[in-house]
Amino acid sequence: MGILKKFLNLIDLSRPQSVLFVLGSGLFIFAIVPFDWINNSPYNCLWKAYIIPFFFKGHCPTTGLFMDCNCPGCGMTRALWQILHGNFNEAFSLNHLSPLVFVLIISLLSINIYKLLRREKL
Repeated sequence: MGILKKFLNLIDLSRPQSVLFVLGSGLFIFAIVPFDWINNSPYNCLWKAYIIPFFFKGHCPTTGLFMDCNCPGCGMTRALWQILHGNFNEAFSLNHLSPLVFVLIISLLSINIYKLLRREKL
């Protein structure tokens, strides 16, 4: 099995191990990256700058949809960083959905840990 195929199997999110790896890695990176790196980035929105244009061939569809206002995900990276460092008020001011997203991430991690532990007991 090639390295690329192993990596794709690791991040495919179809198994509890891959969900734990992807979400756990993301939270770990947010926990260790200095806030200045995130806050002083020339791009305030990672989705608009990198992820969405990759799938839509260099164009961000949210720019047209939301015109002069932010998309619902704007500020989420900085907000999740703030939550991981205990700054809940700052996180809420950056993005009002951040507490919900954080609870969702923790829930998904917990559910998949439970699935792995239950599988090992069987």
